[in-house]
Amino acid sequence: MAAFTDLGQALNYMLTNPYEEVRVNSVEVEATLEEDVRMVSLTALRLPRERVRPGDSLQMACELSQFDRAPRWERFQLEIPEWMPDGRYQLTAAAGPAAKQRDRARAPGKYVADNIPKMLEILRDVVPNNTLVFTVSNMDAGATVGGRELPDLPGSVLFVHAGTSETGGAQLYQGDKLLEQSITIDMAVSGSQTLNFTVDRKAPPREN
Repeated sequence: MAAFTDLGQALNYMLTNPYEEVRVNSVEVEATLEEDVRMVSLTALRLPRERVRPGDSLQMACELSQFDRAPRWERFQLEIPEWMPDGRYQLTAAAGPAAKQRDRARAPGKYVADNIPKMLEILRDVVPNNTLVFTVSNMDAGATVGGRELPDLPGSVLFVHAGTSETGGAQLYQGDKLLEQSITIDMAVSGSQTLNFTVDRKAPPREN
């Protein structure tokens, strides 16, 4: 039912947009009904090692809980690139729709349309609910202009935007999204979990 609700919201968004009149000629939907409940909740996230060196992989374990069944742990890994500076970072594991909601909350300016092409781009940017999205971000501030993220802006520029009383221009956001990895699983998943970890070039190498 959630898929049909999303479809209805997308149609309403298009038909009531303030930019130009849109006519929908037809809508086609393909659905498969299954007797087995194939849905899990992401109820915990665990990192066997909290410190990782650039060039190593961050090992992750996700607890997936299903109604009337014992929770199970699934292991994943995320490669940490050589260029990533030492420091503290935030790791988020989220179901596809939850990841999109978190990104809207983090940088709402990315999802503001001022014309039809931008509106359609936002509507097409959908992540299926059988997807786990792993995101690594820092805590730096930035701004979005015209839906585009502009990280590493000077503090003076951010100060000017933070004090403006006009809407429709730049919007501030917190946390640059540095890495993102999407993994398809065999069930629909809901929920999200967040942990902090450290990139440290002096950390012990990962044991094979």
